[in-house]
Amino acid sequence: MKSRSFLCLLALLALVFMAAGTAAAKAPRFAVIADPHFYDTDLGTTGVAFETYLMQDRKMLRESEAILVSAIQKIKAQKPDFVIIPGDLTKDGELTSHQKLAGHLADLEASGIEVFVAPGNHDINNPHAVSFSGDQAVPVDHVTPEDFTRIYADFGYDQAVSRDPGSLSYVAEPVRGVWLISIDSCKYSDNLTTGHPETSGAISDETMGWVLDKLFEARMRGKTVVGFLHHGLLEHYTGQSLLFADYLIDDWDSVSETLSAAGLQMVFTGHYHANDITMSTWEDDDFYDVETGSLVTYPSPYRMVDLHGRNAAVIRTHTIDEIDYDTQGLSFPEYALNFLSQGLTTIAAYQLTLPPEQGGYLL
Repeated sequence: MKSRSFLCLLALLALVFMAAGTAAAKAPRFAVIADPHFYDTDLGTTGVAFETYLMQDRKMLRESEAILVSAIQKIKAQKPDFVIIPGDLTKDGELTSHQKLAGHLADLEASGIEVFVAPGNHDINNPHAVSFSGDQAVPVDHVTPEDFTRIYADFGYDQAVSRDPGSLSYVAEPVRGVWLISIDSCKYSDNLTTGHPETSGAISDETMGWVLDKLFEARMRGKTVVGFLHHGLLEHYTGQSLLFADYLIDDWDSVSETLSAAGLQMVFTGHYHANDITMSTWEDDDFYDVETGSLVTYPSPYRMVDLHGRNAAVIRTHTIDEIDYDTQGLSFPEYALNFLSQGLTTIAAYQLTLPPEQGGYLL
């Protein structure tokens, strides 16, 4: 009798552990790094030309590699299943910046954590890819869409279970039962002709058709879907579409409603360098846009996301608190805040005094 009871207890414990294992498999964890704007410092970090750039675009470029390395170390310790990066991987699409960033992502994958990327408006066909020498900004090699998929082959494109033939969008399944849809929302085909990278974003009709097909397939196969792209799909405050339209997808309201109706519930975005979550509801369907701030802008945040089944997620924000860089005797958060606040004062004065044809107010 005792022997039979003992065997029953063992069987019960086995079922409990099996159930726990099944529950763990249904609750994957992933990290989100947005807008790391990695910059190859061998391209120059001193001189009038470089300082002039920072006067117009306040990012911690000199520190970008040290910040990324710190983020990678923290993420390794938290052991997510995978990491997503929704665009603006580099300062301005310099070939060597992309190559060096890919090296760091390979280090993360060597620890057993897969990485998946989407392009940002700074990353491809960018005529602003330059090196700095004194008062000169000298053009350097940029990357094409083909280069992008080659450099980041190990970070989404080779793992893809489906790729959109008309863009750099793809679907991957990093964890069984979870589909990642990386949506290419960037307009880079005319950058080299116009002489500047296009800030705004759109999803072409062809790509939208592809995305909707994948959402239908995911629903039929019982997959949990997580989307990520560079541009916002929802306003994060009233009037954003009027004041900063370039940071939202074209026709954002109809696009997000269409995606929501097709079964997409949550997307992760970047671009605006702010940390926020917003929601809209259509016909009882909740749709969330989780926007993550830039790694090179105070407070240097990243997200950690735990999925619980198909309809719930816990999202936590972490920040970088220490980097291997001379922060002038300050803690990194103090250093980063000073860098931003002092820079914004300079940028405000610069913008206000520019002539109207250059986007200023001629004050």
